[in-house]
Amino acid sequence: MFGRYELRGVLGAGASAVVFEGRDLRLRRRVAVKVAISDGQLDDGYRATCLREEGRILARIDHPNVVRALECGEVAGVPFLAMTRVDGVDILVNNVGIFSVKAFEELTDDEWLSYFNINVLSAVRMSRLILPGMLQRNEGAIVNLASEAAVKPLPQMVHYSVTKTAMLGLTRGMAELTK
Repeated sequence: MFGRYELRGVLGAGASAVVFEGRDLRLRRRVAVKVAISDGQLDDGYRATCLREEGRILARIDHPNVVRALECGEVAGVPFLAMTRVDGVDILVNNVGIFSVKAFEELTDDEWLSYFNINVLSAVRMSRLILPGMLQRNEGAIVNLASEAAVKPLPQMVHYSVTKTAMLGLTRGMAELTK
């Protein structure tokens, strides 16, 4: 239980939130509930602000191909966004990415892992979740955004450049899977 929502399975996870399939017990309907998570990289207040802004933006959009925001709030201090639940995804755009300017020799293993987790594995997780349904329906598209840094690495951001090169490999590999 998470407030008035019964959380069931995980629909997807990214660097700052997990999206659960759920049931709104008050309205008796299926929903998706995006719950902010803390990984120590970003300030939790910033995460809450971003989630609220996402809710405000969704609330202004009225389109059949965009989920609707149902509620934005907190349960026991944990920010969440409840949305309509839709089956199937036609387009997935993997556009997450963090960066910093830091000397190569100053980066710790934990920092490398954090950059890789956010910049690469979030796209892997979302694609792994969405791709089977697209293949089953024989339709859909996954768009992975990289950067010029993938092919022309930046000396002051080697860590970022490596993750964007990995995104190119992921994209090419997934393209081969769908031939």
